[in-house]
Amino acid sequence: PIPFYRFRIQGRGISGAGVLGFYTTRHAYAASKEKAAIKALDAVMRDWTTGPSSRLSPDGPPKSLEVEAGWQIGLHELWSAPNKGNMLYERDD
Repeated sequence: PIPFYRFRIQGRGISGAGVLGFYTTRHAYAASKEKAAIKALDAVMRDWTTGPSSRLSPDGPPKSLEVEAGWQIGLHELWSAPNKGNMLYERDD
């Protein structure tokens, strides 16, 4: 079976109402953690480019995305947390 992973991702360089960045979690499945991380980052970028989050940053998608942590999860854990949403922050410190 192909493993599932959950990632904590930070985005920086967005604009709008004093917001500088955000944190989010996403899950993805792939043969390796590295490949799953790429899929998760792609999903976040799509959300900020053409998805619902794009309305939060009128000047475009985040300038940078970074996986801060990632871990393998079981199939039952897929439903324990949403695979969407962002926690916005105003200061970068």
